[in-house]
Amino acid sequence: MRDEASLHKASYRLSESYRGATHIVKFWEQNEYPQLAANEYFCLRVAQKCGLEVPPSGWPRTLLQLVIDRFDLRPDGSYRA
Repeated sequence: MRDEASLHKASYRLSESYRGATHIVKFWEQNEYPQLAANEYFCLRVAQKCGLEVPPSGWPRTLLQLVIDRFDLRPDGSYRA
């Protein structure tokens, strides 16, 4: 596991991001993070039931990935963060 200092020193992105993408697709190493896609999906559903606004997402059929509609775009197409 990496500590915070080594993450700041990394010269590469830990995740890819593509301009113009309409969805966020998250993948995990199944041996390192078993059932993480299902966990995130159910956390989104709980947040929604609590009245929070959450982006639409699809049930992770293989439990290896999660697909979420982009929620970080402004109406003009620029990114919030």
